[in-house]
Amino acid sequence: APEPAAPAEPTKPKAKPKAAPTPSAAPSPEPAAPAIAVSASATVSVSVSVSASAPPSDIPPNQGRLVLKTPAGFRVFVDNKVVGNTPDPVLVACGTRAVKIGSHGTTQQIAVPCGGEIEVYAK
Repeated sequence: APEPAAPAEPTKPKAKPKAAPTPSAAPSPEPAAPAIAVSASATVSVSVSVSASAPPSDIPPNQGRLVLKTPAGFRVFVDNKVVGNTPDPVLVACGTRAVKIGSHGTTQQIAVPCGGEIEVYAK
């Protein structure tokens, strides 16, 4: 009796031979970005003081208050007239005024704000 035939091995599809790569220019590498070294050191100190308060309501709009930052007992002259004594604040017409504290003080030109106040120091 004839021997049974061995089962046929499954046939694999033949792989197509790979074509040799065509010589082409290799991709050129992108130029490297230039190296930049930045070194900085800084110290910044800022101090800001802002006062946004409304002007005192007890000052008439056509006057200003001189707040006198001097020892007590000196006469205060405004435009060559005695208007009070230190340290009491005084109301005067607003605008530029000639202010002198004490009879031997130095006359200062002070811009008195309308409806506001300004500090005055003896000179």
